[in-house]
Amino acid sequence: MLYQVVQELLPEHELTAKDTESYFSVLYQNKNNRWLFRYDVNRKRPTIQFIVPINEIRHLELTRAGLEVQANGLIFLDKPEYIYRAVGILKDSIEYCLNDDHFKRNI
Repeated sequence: MLYQVVQELLPEHELTAKDTESYFSVLYQNKNNRWLFRYDVNRKRPTIQFIVPINEIRHLELTRAGLEVQANGLIFLDKPEYIYRAVGILKDSIEYCLNDDHFKRNI
């Protein structure tokens, strides 16, 4: 369900779902280092972590949307459809993944 919602919100982007033993993620262009988020249901409460850091502005956006943010940047996402509440951060994540400068190796 989470993947379908993300596809609906970002239809113009090439996205891939990836399910591992420890988390579910959505990748941009099927590249492992360009994950939009990681969703972990193996905890007492499911959490989501975005590729972009949760700064003060994003933290405020999430709390206003009724989501609970932990100090380490993890967000409690009790139901997959709650991703609608974080659409701004989801769009920030895709913008981050589109920028190749974020993924260049420093030699």
